[in-house]
Amino acid sequence: MAGDKLNITVQLFAQARDAVGASETHIEVSVGSVQAIIDSIPALSQLSVPCAYAVDGKLVDKEELVTSDCTIAVLPPVSGG
Repeated sequence: MAGDKLNITVQLFAQARDAVGASETHIEVSVGSVQAIIDSIPALSQLSVPCAYAVDGKLVDKEELVTSDCTIAVLPPVSGG
């Protein structure tokens, strides 16, 4: 399967959504860790807040390997009153 691309949906919330300018984006990547996918979206790699990540609804470490057709949620910290 060398050269295959992974189709990934990235859901964006709070500051991540504001940085990218959309609540969801779809990308194709050849490397399959959460960190590699985040690094492929320049606006996300420049966020100044630490984010949590979920893959298909499960919280994961940024080094988690992903598979094609999964959904990654980028979850910045939120506060409210």
